[in-house]
Amino acid sequence: MKSLRESYKNTGNLHHAYCLVGVRDLIRDELHTFLADDLKIVMQGNPDVWNFVGDSLSIDESRALKITHTDRAFASGGKRIFILSLNTIGHEAQNSLLKVLEEPVEGSHFFFILPSSEVLLPTLRSRMVVITHDSFSAGDSQSDLAKSAREFIKGPLSTRLEFAKITAEKVSDGVETRAQVADFISCLERELYALSKKKATEAKALFVLKEVLLAKKYINDRSSSVKMLLEHMALILG
Repeated sequence: MKSLRESYKNTGNLHHAYCLVGVRDLIRDELHTFLADDLKIVMQGNPDVWNFVGDSLSIDESRALKITHTDRAFASGGKRIFILSLNTIGHEAQNSLLKVLEEPVEGSHFFFILPSSEVLLPTLRSRMVVITHDSFSAGDSQSDLAKSAREFIKGPLSTRLEFAKITAEKVSDGVETRAQVADFISCLERELYALSKKKATEAKALFVLKEVLLAKKYINDRSSSVKMLLEHMALILG
């Protein structure tokens, strides 16, 4: 969010679409603060602010967004703000929004808050400014997820497999969400990247990172198996 704030401060302009990657609640709070403080936009009860929070965006919801975004702003010369806090977004819904991001109505700005930009189709992602939030900085001792990621990496295989089993059961029972697992995988990615800079076994580290990035991509596909993805990462860590 710091880069977004600095960019606006330096240019006075907003891009028409952003993909903000990281922890949903943290990003949304900071985005609301930025829009209220820097752009002087009223965030509560404002018909020009469209806030959507959900697991995904359906094709019907994306079509409704297409129609809504063409409406004239209630405030004279005002901006239309569309904030979508999602765990994932289907390809059909993305294709439906492609024309909107190609030819946005003047004064409309879109903020997609996602656990990973990899859930986006390249054609849609290329029309956005992607900003990675510093929610999970590697080595942050205050982050419970960072600690869990380090323990996952350093622990024995049996412990990692047990973690995969328990986590998958929590997701199945609705205790945890795929978004939370995606957050853990993001932490894992950062921790492994930090370790790869310290170790001589660069080829192995790069292979593991590549596999983690694939898991990060597929975890948002509701047809994928959480248990199998976590078990795969447990195994490739050796």
